[in-house]
Amino acid sequence: QVAALQTMVDGFQSFAAYVSLLSQGLLGGLGFTNLIMTYFANPNINLTSFLRYYSPMAMVLNRYYYVLVCFALVAAINKYARNTMWDWKPYGSRQRAFDAVLVALYGTAFIISVVITPFDDLLSYNSMRIPDYYDMHLTEEFKDKLDIWHALSLTRMVTVFTAWFLASLEFSPISTMIY
Repeated sequence: QVAALQTMVDGFQSFAAYVSLLSQGLLGGLGFTNLIMTYFANPNINLTSFLRYYSPMAMVLNRYYYVLVCFALVAAINKYARNTMWDWKPYGSRQRAFDAVLVALYGTAFIISVVITPFDDLLSYNSMRIPDYYDMHLTEEFKDKLDIWHALSLTRMVTVFTAWFLASLEFSPISTMIY
């Protein structure tokens, strides 16, 4: 019975590790793709064109970020806790710092997702209720909130991509150079 239980626990841990790695990869890819689509595909895009382009998909992208960042954050915290149990062996304080950076990056992305959700919702609902709302006069308050949203959104994109990049380094031949 103990062997069967151990096999089941090992299987669950392996499955959780695969889901974690998959979610971190998808989240990093989402951040990178969103960065390219939002800021580099049309670098000279004006406010109206940006709102026309981004508003219909703002809520959907936010949902993807939420789900994936939750999985990635739980995975990073789990990894930190597991390495704490193993007393950070064999890599010691470098592993602790590495794991702490991953938790901080995914935690930052989660907090940013929570903070910008109301504005993402506003963009999506405006797009659904008034399809051409971006052609109307936009208030200075709206433009100020959009500027804050841009800064936070860009930070989230860079944060999740950086976290994925660091997490992927650990599972590559170069990982021996990190520790």
